[in-house]
Amino acid sequence: MPASQCSPGQLQCCQSLMPANQSPASSILAVLGIVVVPATTPVGLNCSPIPAIGPGTLQCNTISLCCTANGWNGIVSIDCVAVDLNT
Repeated sequence: MPASQCSPGQLQCCQSLMPANQSPASSILAVLGIVVVPATTPVGLNCSPIPAIGPGTLQCNTISLCCTANGWNGIVSIDCVAVDLNT
């Protein structure tokens, strides 16, 4: 997915991407009391926002994702898809 199709607040740079029902994501979600449906929804772990500085200036040294739910201080982001920061 091109980064341009993701709103700036949803762009995340995460250490890992996995289904919500896979460890360690499932354990982290349980501790936080978060129920994800369906259980195979992709989640990012250890994320930080990617600031939208301008075209061609987006940077991430790990996994660039677009996630629709990011309210857990970077611990977990939910409903994520990989993005291409160069588009």
